[in-house]
Amino acid sequence: MDYRKTAEEIYEKVGKKENLISAAHCATRLRLVLADNARCDVKAVEEIDGVKGVFSASGQLQIILGTGIVNKVYDEFQEKYIKKLDDGTLEVTFRYQLSDWTVLYLLSFGEYVEIIEPVEARNMLKEKAQKILALYQRPFC
Repeated sequence: MDYRKTAEEIYEKVGKKENLISAAHCATRLRLVLADNARCDVKAVEEIDGVKGVFSASGQLQIILGTGIVNKVYDEFQEKYIKKLDDGTLEVTFRYQLSDWTVLYLLSFGEYVEIIEPVEARNMLKEKAQKILALYQRPFC
């Protein structure tokens, strides 16, 4: 099985990066959150080599690939939105609704995350980081 080809075909059929909000996997399934499920050609995804089934649950498109296979397809799949830069850092593109939860999630990466755009998200992260810094500058009682 050609894992890269399977990942590329899934990527195409779900609507590429314009429709992809996030990707993750469990032991057997590739789990995708899409901006618009109607833009996904589910029938075509079901016909892709290695795909054992497709269904929607909990706001996710779940593509059953099987144990061991899903990891390899996911590794190929994530290359579509993770780019290694010349300095060794990674540039990750993803889509989320801008919210406190999103900013707090990004803060979990600590000093290793920088929001490039949108500026509104960058400013929200900066504000949260400043509040955390202010908290730690107070004397501890």
